[in-house]
Amino acid sequence: MHHVATLRRAVICALVVPAIALTACGDENIPGNAVAKVDGTLIKKADFDHWMQIAVTSSQSQLGGSKKASTPPVPDPPEYRACIAHKRTTAPKPKKGEPRPKDSDYKQQCQQEYEAMRDQVMQLLIQDVWIRGEAEEQGIELTDEQLRKEFEKQKKQSFP
Repeated sequence: MHHVATLRRAVICALVVPAIALTACGDENIPGNAVAKVDGTLIKKADFDHWMQIAVTSSQSQLGGSKKASTPPVPDPPEYRACIAHKRTTAPKPKKGEPRPKDSDYKQQCQQEYEAMRDQVMQLLIQDVWIRGEAEEQGIELTDEQLRKEFEKQKKQSFP
């Protein structure tokens, strides 16, 4: 039951409290190289950063970004300087008579994008820890070969 309560707290932290970026709801036992702790398992900042970069790259391709276009930087709170600079240089020219967007407009976009990606990435990482913990508790083990076969099966179903 302790496992479920800890998981519930972690999910609430990642999904319901988006204003508290990269914390574990007051858990003071989080070292500087981690972003959260789920049932004793640390989620490392390096893993978070890795998946944030994947989220940025993935969101660009979903929005129809070309392979030749530069990949935007991961939004960089709290000032979002790199994100604002990227938006400023890649934004289309405003239509005649329309004002050019201000940096404050870009900053607001960057903040919204960061918070949405942060929440998705934290949900993914928390689910990973939870699923691995459940598998271990239930004695479920997969070989690399079994995992590869299942991945190929899912890939064929998703991308015929």
